[in-house]
Amino acid sequence: MKLMANSTLSEQQKKELLMCCMQVARSRKIAGACLYGARASGYGVESSSLHVLLIVRNYPSRLMVYPKLLNDENVSFLMVDCGLFETDVEQAIIGEFVAEK
Repeated sequence: MKLMANSTLSEQQKKELLMCCMQVARSRKIAGACLYGARASGYGVESSSLHVLLIVRNYPSRLMVYPKLLNDENVSFLMVDCGLFETDVEQAIIGEFVAEK
């Protein structure tokens, strides 16, 4: 995938990342996903991991990090249950940990 620190994703890279999101989510319905962190904000370095917030419905673990390698790039998926995400946005139940992403 080789992204520069402040580059945007090509259509092919978006497709590959979406496929990886679906693999991480498995059969759970994806409610939303977004890139966050240094690389997504344009101030990371090439060796920085790409971070993805993955919001899914009915996730029993509620919050988990899944590190993956995608085309020689480190990608860190922060998967969170939709209900927990919404509660964190509304009430900062976990200190806006996921809401700030």
